[in-house]
Amino acid sequence: MESPSDTHNDLAAVIANERSDIQEPQPKWGITRNGVPPQMGFPPDRGFTLIELMVVIAIIGILAAVGIPIYTSYLQTTRMEDAKSTILTVAAAEQKYYSTNNAYTNTWTNLGYTTTAPNTNYYTFSLTATSTPTAGFIISAIPIGSQTGSSCGTLSDNNLGVETSSSGSDCW
Repeated sequence: MESPSDTHNDLAAVIANERSDIQEPQPKWGITRNGVPPQMGFPPDRGFTLIELMVVIAIIGILAAVGIPIYTSYLQTTRMEDAKSTILTVAAAEQKYYSTNNAYTNTWTNLGYTTTAPNTNYYTFSLTATSTPTAGFIISAIPIGSQTGSSCGTLSDNNLGVETSSSGSDCW
């Protein structure tokens, strides 16, 4: 009769034999990093190659080369429209002043402004009123700063409603 310890030893030998038949799983991709295979079920870690990064940088550069000038042009057009609106508001105030005083004024405070011309960072406004030989006024918006690159230049309006630009192009 076998002793329990013999049975236990035989059972341990059988289990060891069975385990020796089991093969260790091989990495799916056959790639090892520092001698350690990647975990099963996950692809090996990868970064971006230099070529991929350069392609992305080139695409960003092309988009910037196209987008920045378009955006700058949009900003200039928007600021020019604001200047035109201000000119027309001042012209309406001059006409209102003329209707009650029978003369135009050079003074911004007479038109309802606090002390000086409307304040913007992109245009300087000037107001000139004449009384001889005929009554009239000219309101001008002179571009300053980044607005000097505008294709229209100085914008003007007068008492007759003649709207002009110094570039001669049709900006109104």
